[in-house]
Amino acid sequence: MKEIQYLSIQGSCAPSFWFKDHDAQNFRSLIESLTLSHSLIISSIYRTDVFFMAEEDRLDLIMRTWSTFKQHTFDQHLKGKFTRANNRKEAFELYFDTLFHLIKHPKHHERYRLRLNEIQRLESNNPILRALMECDMLLTEKYREQQVKYVSLATTEQVGQYIPSCENFSLLAHERLSKLNYN
Repeated sequence: MKEIQYLSIQGSCAPSFWFKDHDAQNFRSLIESLTLSHSLIISSIYRTDVFFMAEEDRLDLIMRTWSTFKQHTFDQHLKGKFTRANNRKEAFELYFDTLFHLIKHPKHHERYRLRLNEIQRLESNNPILRALMECDMLLTEKYREQQVKYVSLATTEQVGQYIPSCENFSLLAHERLSKLNYN
């Protein structure tokens, strides 16, 4: 069975891994030829997320390929700059947990959210994107019920008074993931 795998880079290293113009589509085609499955790339200057599906762990292969694509020498130091997960549960938990770091920088978060909205319009049938947005909708509902601040990917609405700890966020993400029926 194919499992969602995830790579992300954000912060000061992210601009050199950013996919501009048609680079994202070219790299996505490369990933899909290596994994023979779906992928999703969300790229803004301060954060790039790469999701893909594969039957076995392909994280190192995709990191090496991405580094080569962006003309970087791949080594252990560079490998440590990536956030990575090789299963659906960890992928979505890490995605939303690390998104909190971006939310603390409103201009960067807004740029990322605009890019994601563009991808939603272009790739509405992407199964990874659909699962990601279902998780986002549930988190939005949960945070509204708990009166906790969460900036939804789908809207600019902020709910509540404070940003929760990552541990709380992971529990909610895990709850949503357990309810997803994903092939």
